[in-house]
Amino acid sequence: MASGCEFQFMEYVAEQSIDPNLVCSICHKAFNDPVCTPCDHTFGRACITHWLDVSANHSCPVCVESPLTVDKLTVASRLLRNMLDPLRVTCTLCGQTDLQRGNFEHHLNKVCSKMVIECIASDIKCPWQGIRDELQDHVRTCVFELLRPVLSSIIAENRKLNDQVRQHEDEINKLKQALNPLQIAPRSEYGDDSDDTSSIASEISTTDNGVKEEDTIYIRNLPATVKFNDLFDLFSKFGRIKFNPNNKKTDIFILKNKQKKDGPCGAKVAFVDKESADAAVLAYNGKHIQQWNTRIQVNISYRKRKNPAYFSGAHFQDNAHASQEAKPTADHEKFSRQAPNVATTVNPPTSQPEKTQRTKKNK
Repeated sequence: MASGCEFQFMEYVAEQSIDPNLVCSICHKAFNDPVCTPCDHTFGRACITHWLDVSANHSCPVCVESPLTVDKLTVASRLLRNMLDPLRVTCTLCGQTDLQRGNFEHHLNKVCSKMVIECIASDIKCPWQGIRDELQDHVRTCVFELLRPVLSSIIAENRKLNDQVRQHEDEINKLKQALNPLQIAPRSEYGDDSDDTSSIASEISTTDNGVKEEDTIYIRNLPATVKFNDLFDLFSKFGRIKFNPNNKKTDIFILKNKQKKDGPCGAKVAFVDKESADAAVLAYNGKHIQQWNTRIQVNISYRKRKNPAYFSGAHFQDNAHASQEAKPTADHEKFSRQAPNVATTVNPPTSQPEKTQRTKKNK
């Protein structure tokens, strides 16, 4: 069956001999593109559409059923269309006669020499349009067809890139949607216990007073029951997590709350690159985690700097000097405890040469 826009190139042969049941009651011609109304009357699509445009009451022309709109029209039954298909028609473009109405669509798309068609290279963006008789002459000089191998490869690559762009745009939109609540959420929504984990590990800080670990995140307000696998499942989707050669495990550390055993705890997760850490912060900072029923805070980790004086030579010299001064005092106390009746002041012994001189004088 031909589509509605192509019936303009078709005329019925010997319309006076056509069954009256196949004739439109508006134009009194055989149906081209028959449609039915809700009241079960059949008209040509173009006729009933025009009727509803100019009619004041927008009703069916036969039974005055109202209201009637174009969107309520339905395609005529298969039985009616089968009765129309054998009728003979003429193509007004090329003048060919004795065509069956049911084959008219094939005639226009494949045979009619005067039908306006596109170039066979239209799939690779050739803009040419012309009648079918001129197609072969155009194809012989069509630059697009000559360059088909190259253009096809470029177009395929372009489609692939467009798909990747759309995929990245979808990911960006999802991240933006996740970020919007964080930008407008008040700080109090993090809960009263969100800062209880600040004393868990004194060497970790989320301020600029330390050395920034760009590939590591610090998570606060985790439940005391959090497990290693929970953190791995939650954050491994953002990127590969480092492997710690010391303990031969993934670089994930859970920092328990020493003040409250059942209170919130913290954790560190080290990724192999900073992009993964940034993505994890963007996705989960301030987000409510359903499985733990808590809102967590995720930030880039900072490690506090050690006191420089601790590593200086003066530090070790002072300690050594202090230990030397303290040692005699300790020995003195030990000696006093062992011999409490012995005087603490003892005259130094006389050297041997002086004793010899006194002996000679006495003699």
